[in-house]
Amino acid sequence: MEKIRAFIAIDISEKAREEAARIQGGLKDADADVKWVPVGNIHITFSFLGDITLRSVEDVKDAMERTALSIAGFELSLDGLGAFPGWGRPRVIWIGIGKGVPEIERLSLSLDRNLEKKGFSRDSAEFKPHITIGRVRSGSGVGLLREKALGMIPRPEVSRIDRITLYRSELRQEGPVYTPIYEKSLAKKQ
Repeated sequence: MEKIRAFIAIDISEKAREEAARIQGGLKDADADVKWVPVGNIHITFSFLGDITLRSVEDVKDAMERTALSIAGFELSLDGLGAFPGWGRPRVIWIGIGKGVPEIERLSLSLDRNLEKKGFSRDSAEFKPHITIGRVRSGSGVGLLREKALGMIPRPEVSRIDRITLYRSELRQEGPVYTPIYEKSLAKKQ
């Protein structure tokens, strides 16, 4: 049975992506061993589903539809720069979210519950809304990277969030390629 690698995410505005690219540019000067996320691939992931069958895509769509009916569109803004698990030994470099955190958390919880009803297991890690901009591959240059990061503040660019998207992720030599395969609009504000 054919499978696809998939995840559910929300997209940010072009202005927010440009701001993420500006932050990446400032951090690249540290010449650390980081794999930077291509600007076109920057998004907020809610559920990484892994390899799923084409038949189970219908269950994912149904969970997304149920979620979208109960969650209204909202705005979010960029806020802060950080690393998981921390700057001492960073593995993931991220931009945080300011405005819109309660809405993103409600969306994530609703989506998790609806996916669970369809037989998908919940991620055991607590959901922390963020935008991944780089993945640290080794400790090379991390000291200067940390120094540069602590001196940078993202502009609070705003994104209007009005849909959730199911993406297919294909791992290729040149990097991952994300293709939207289903989008569902969020409910309209009353």
